[in-house]
Amino acid sequence: MNNKLKLRAFTLAEILITLGIIGVIAAMTIPTLVTKYQIKVLQAGFNRMDKQIRDALVELQFENNTDDFFKMASNAGLAQNTRYSEMFYKKFNITDILSNKYFQNMECPKGYSGKEQECLVNGFYLKPRQILKDGATIYFLINSWKSYICFDTNGPYKGPNRLGYDTFIIITRTAKNLGEEYNDPEYCSVNSDSTQNGWSCYYYAKNDINPDDTTQRYWENLKF
Repeated sequence: MNNKLKLRAFTLAEILITLGIIGVIAAMTIPTLVTKYQIKVLQAGFNRMDKQIRDALVELQFENNTDDFFKMASNAGLAQNTRYSEMFYKKFNITDILSNKYFQNMECPKGYSGKEQECLVNGFYLKPRQILKDGATIYFLINSWKSYICFDTNGPYKGPNRLGYDTFIIITRTAKNLGEEYNDPEYCSVNSDSTQNGWSCYYYAKNDINPDDTTQRYWENLKF
């Protein structure tokens, strides 16, 4: 006697249950995957800008026969600030400058903890306006004892526009060990109420150290 193969189709209830399980799993995993992707993009942008700044310093120091461009610029006096700023900017592929109208209306980047931040501190703007070819922005200021660099890795038109995420500040007296001297965790902490929270995040991002738990990595612990 020939055995006939019996084919059995899924019932509607079984299909709906399966789709429901898939939906639950997707709802649990997709946000995590999206966050990880966002972090990878932010970290890549940071590394790209950090390399451009360091390469620019190497060239400037070679061209000016000095081992410390920032110290040389500071010692030159306030009258030479514009000259040294122009030298610095020329090392970047700047394609445009944010208009005064847009610059004035542009919101300040939020602090590391996501709170509102001061926009102007000691004459230093947290709103970089020199636009690079890749969409990033940068701002450079020299005074008599420090140099300030602020950069936004993806520019003002893309988020999150937040210190320690896509916007970073380098405060330094010297080009040697760039960013190492300004590393107070109070200025890069989710628990800080400082109006300058995020100002020292460059150090922690560069060394990939979580400022709130130094046994953890910086980038993989960013919170959105």
